[in-house]
Amino acid sequence: MDFQIADGWSLPTTGDLDGAILGVYIAGQSYHLARLWRNSGDDVIFVWSSTGIHSREAATNTLTGKFRILRNGTSLILLFDIGRGWEKSTT
Repeated sequence: MDFQIADGWSLPTTGDLDGAILGVYIAGQSYHLARLWRNSGDDVIFVWSSTGIHSREAATNTLTGKFRILRNGTSLILLFDIGRGWEKSTT
């Protein structure tokens, strides 16, 4: 999935998250990739799953990028590209 956030994107109000999010639900678990700007002013790519297996934050100020989810049966690999090439969600 390609994402592009408009110029002039402003800090969200308190308690809100704003950004581009891709999520899937498979075999009873949820997985998400998100380009977020939190009200604390953090600019990040955030990756998480309901099992806690995938968890990563990557600082960025990019307004465009790509998300990719690869599936093999019920196993998923979450990837993102914010101009540095494809990066895995796990460390």
